[in-house]
Amino acid sequence: MAIKACPSEWHLPSNAEWQTIVDFLSGDKVCAEKGNGNGDNAIGFSALPGGNSLNDNFMSGGGGGYWWSGSEAPVGLAYCWIMDSDRKAAKYDGSDDRRLVSVRCVQD
Repeated sequence: MAIKACPSEWHLPSNAEWQTIVDFLSGDKVCAEKGNGNGDNAIGFSALPGGNSLNDNFMSGGGGGYWWSGSEAPVGLAYCWIMDSDRKAAKYDGSDDRRLVSVRCVQD
């Protein structure tokens, strides 16, 4: 379970914390463009678009980054943040909680 992936004194960022990053980078379109498939360390985030997987089908590697959110979602779903340079969007979405996506931990 991703919510337990971070070491003590660290946590998965909530939807509000993810939104702070997006807003700092001038909104969803600019935030997604900053990565451009290569990552951008303008704010120290330098995460690469690792894609995601569901039922052993790997998708979006190199074009989209997917990260779990720590915000509570309905049963069977989990929120993940998507930064997609192809669609020029950064947003959160309810996703099947069995999907494999990246984890980004934030210090408490």
